[in-house]
Amino acid sequence: QPTHPTAAMGNRHSAPSEPSAPSAPSTMASGVSFTATVTKLSGESKEFGGLTADTLMADFRSRVAKEFDAANFEMLLCLGAQTFLPEDDRKMLGELGIEEGTDLMISIM
Repeated sequence: QPTHPTAAMGNRHSAPSEPSAPSAPSTMASGVSFTATVTKLSGESKEFGGLTADTLMADFRSRVAKEFDAANFEMLLCLGAQTFLPEDDRKMLGELGIEEGTDLMISIM
C-alpha cells in the first residue's frame, strides 16, 4: 500500500527522462506530417494538413495564398511576434518553429 503517491510519481519522473528527449525531435522528423492553422484578423481560419518539418516556407505560403485567395506578395504570415520575411521562404517549416498545432496569423493587404 503506497502511503505516499508522490514517491511513486517521483520514480516515474526520473525514469522517463531518456525517452522524453528523443520524442521532441521525432515530432520534427521530416517524414511526420502535421497540421497548422492560419487565422485572418477577421477570425476566419483554415487548417493546413500534410505539412512536414522539411516543407519549404515558400511552398506553405503558396498553399496559404491559394486557400485565402490572395497574392503571395500581399499577405504577411506571423507566428506570435515573428513576421516571416521573404528570406524565410528558403527555410524549412521546422527551422521556423512551425509544427503540429501551430497557430499562425495572416494579414492580407
